[in-house]
Amino acid sequence: MIEVYKVKNSYKVFICIWIIILLFFVIYFGYKMTSDNNQVSIQEKQVKQEVQKMSE
Repeated sequence: MIEVYKVKNSYKVFICIWIIILLFFVIYFGYKMTSDNNQVSIQEKQVKQEVQKMSE
C-alpha cells in the first residue's frame, strides 16, 4: 500500500510540475507577443505621423 501511495503522489507532483512549466511558457510567449504588438502599433503611429507631415 505504501508504494502505491508514493506512486500516486509522484504522479500528482509530475503533473503539477508540467502544468507550472506550461503556464510559464504560455505567460512568457503571451507577454512577448503583446510587447511585439505594442512595438508594431508604435511604429504604425510613427509612419502615420510621417505621412501626415508629407501630405501637408
